[in-house]
Amino acid sequence: MAANARRTLSVFTDKYSRQFNIQHLREEDINAAFQVIFAVILDDDIIKALGFSSDEASMQSLESFIREHVNTHLTVGCFTSETDELIGVDVLYVRSSNDNLRNYGPEYGESFCNYMKYLKYMERRQRYNFAVKFIKFLTSLGLFILPEYQNSDIEKRMLPIRTGVASMQGIRANGAALIGKTMQNLAQRLRYKLLEEIKEFRDLEYLIGAAIFPIKIFGKITILRTSSSSSSPSSSPPSSPPSSPPAQKRPPMVTDLAIDDD
Repeated sequence: MAANARRTLSVFTDKYSRQFNIQHLREEDINAAFQVIFAVILDDDIIKALGFSSDEASMQSLESFIREHVNTHLTVGCFTSETDELIGVDVLYVRSSNDNLRNYGPEYGESFCNYMKYLKYMERRQRYNFAVKFIKFLTSLGLFILPEYQNSDIEKRMLPIRTGVASMQGIRANGAALIGKTMQNLAQRLRYKLLEEIKEFRDLEYLIGAAIFPIKIFGKITILRTSSSSSSPSSSPPSSPPSSPPAQKRPPMVTDLAIDDD
């Protein structure tokens, strides 16, 4: 692989015979990723419900927050094969059980403060429902796709990539709070387990009346296994001489597991 090449995670052709590459971003892709995200972010269900469009301070805070989370080791992009245009971005991030999350004051904007309450609440529910057994889990700020490509089944191709990205980081658990039947049904088809259905209630009073419920939390847990010889120690071949190069470590294999109900 060339030094500046992207790591390719998947290649697919949509129903219009257009080919796409799902890849990790390079540094030079970061600005294009921001352009995709901010072209469509006001159409995001939560962003719309919280009234960001009429709250300038919140929009500035949101832009800074998104910029802090877009990077080359977790953020995944969907590129057209023909022109190499970036048309979709999944802003993935990792949460740890000992994260010291920042608090935001009113100067950051009311909508943004409510958005942070929402994120923290959904992260707590994910941890409680399936990630409490693990130190870390992977989740997403959102999957952002340019309007002209939103009917190309790109979500169906990008959502399963999250499991592979998590495994590359040595993380077994990945999940998300999903809104809308399209994404919720897609998660079920991809063998994500429905962990919790959230309806309007007091803890989310800033979203009461918004047409986003029920919000459904889905999760998936995988076993990370490395390839190893099945031979017993007594039958193992003798060690290679010192001059022989060490065997290359194989990438981890990922096996989906149903999540325990306990």
